[in-house]
Amino acid sequence: MLHLAPMLQSGAGRMIFELAQELRGHGFACEVISSGETSRLHDWPQLVKKLGLAGIAYEQINFFDRDPKILQDSANRLAKRLREVRYDVIHAHSGVPAAAAHSALERLDCRIPVVATFYSWGIGRPRWMDTVDTQAFSRCNRMIVISSWYRDFLERKGIELERIEMIPPGIDPALFEIRGGRALLEEACGFEHSENPILADLAVIERRKNQLAAIEALALLPSEAGCRLAFIGALKDKEYHAELVGAARRLGVNRQVAFTGEVDDPLPLLAGADLFVFPSLSEGLGIAIMEAMALGVPVVSTAVEGAADLIIDGETAIAVDPRDPRQIAAAIGRMLESSDLAARLAGAARLMILKRYVRTRTTERCADLYRQVLRESGGG
Repeated sequence: MLHLAPMLQSGAGRMIFELAQELRGHGFACEVISSGETSRLHDWPQLVKKLGLAGIAYEQINFFDRDPKILQDSANRLAKRLREVRYDVIHAHSGVPAAAAHSALERLDCRIPVVATFYSWGIGRPRWMDTVDTQAFSRCNRMIVISSWYRDFLERKGIELERIEMIPPGIDPALFEIRGGRALLEEACGFEHSENPILADLAVIERRKNQLAAIEALALLPSEAGCRLAFIGALKDKEYHAELVGAARRLGVNRQVAFTGEVDDPLPLLAGADLFVFPSLSEGLGIAIMEAMALGVPVVSTAVEGAADLIIDGETAIAVDPRDPRQIAAAIGRMLESSDLAARLAGAARLMILKRYVRTRTTERCADLYRQVLRESGGG
């Protein structure tokens, strides 16, 4: 198995590592090629380190930038790699690596089945980019989507439903055993120890994640509640981070807001929160939502795009409009005022994750899909 990733970072990067690691138990040896570093982003060092510790071969080829010269060079380098090593299946994680895989195979006049995963398309993408990625996806033997919204989206784009498999990412069963690390969270945030509620958001700091709405909602909560807000995640967009700091100061809640920055293991911190607040504007599914639910942390979140599979208003969470801080503040207030409501929603959400979103299930379904495309291509 050869996994091609645009970048090893965030939830998708963790999923690629975990999939490559666990596939060995299903008879698949895996290698990973990722972009490493570009002018904008870089692979997370801890994920690269984990690949090495797990004995998974790792190489760098740029599958992130769309510049034609860079993409041509990447396809040439990938073709050279395919000449050197016989791979049975290529798994491309998004559009650019899928396009590079097809281009490399054309250079070799070689037939290796290509499976691609479509995680999501963020807001504000130009139409040409969507067209290019759709063309790359349409040439794949199979498409994997991680949520029903994106399955329907690809079908509307003209990809046959029978070639689309919905395989959501899975949660490590060990997550269900993590207990609240409130002291760890307070220490990471620089908060003094107190019983005042801690709201948490686990996400890289970027505009798509819409952390500003959480700060604005915090400012609308009664001051006597003493709520604190922890942003757990790398500072991907430093300009946006500065705007968030300025907004917190302007709204008078800067002492109640903290940014942990990138941490090696954010989940013990998240487990110490009283409430998970997630006003994201766009989500393929929402791995952070799944993690909060597995940890038993009650959730207030948007139900945009793929997140609608997880956020069932009044059953597994309280759904909110990401552009309405007053509604977000009201939902937070309801959760904090009613421990029964919070416990009921958190319990139902945790049970849903246990039933549908455990990692072993994801790995088994991917392994079955690889075997199926191998049989169809005459390779297995």
